[in-house]
Amino acid sequence: MIKKLKNVSLKIKKKYMELSEKFSDNSYKSNLDCYKNRNQNNPSKIQKDISQGKVTEFVVWDYIKKLGLEPTKPDTKVYKKNKKSYKADIKVGRYDLHIKSQSIEQSKKYTESWVFQPEDPLVKTPKKKDIIVLCIINFEKNEILIKNVIFATNAMDLYKDPKVKYLIEKKVVLYNKDLWI
Repeated sequence: MIKKLKNVSLKIKKKYMELSEKFSDNSYKSNLDCYKNRNQNNPSKIQKDISQGKVTEFVVWDYIKKLGLEPTKPDTKVYKKNKKSYKADIKVGRYDLHIKSQSIEQSKKYTESWVFQPEDPLVKTPKKKDIIVLCIINFEKNEILIKNVIFATNAMDLYKDPKVKYLIEKKVVLYNKDLWI
């Protein structure tokens, strides 16, 4: 399964974009405090980030279904403030997939990289079943590229500080150039 996930370009279906935007509209207010802790106060940027992450989950989920597997559907539950779930975005058989996205614009600005919460169990104490799926989203081309896939246990020593100074100590980053798998 993992080999079939690497370097795959996937089209964004309109229905997944709509579902993601609706999810973002419903959930961004419960995420405002988390974003404020990262000096991010722009509501439209926060909504865009949430929508981007969710549409990536839906597109990857759809692709995995097309491979003949039976993934769980992305979670669209709106959690209360400070009740962030660190559960896998998608489960496939015995594996827990954690889908991470970065916009093409951000990848050009900061290089291909994905941001994580330092306290996330995926970062601190990953399990053998945890897989990180790293994606680049290009809204102009209406596509998502699965850039890399790595077992979370193999990523433990690869997290680095972000290039954005105010995120240091608040976030950790995986840089694609550091991934050998």
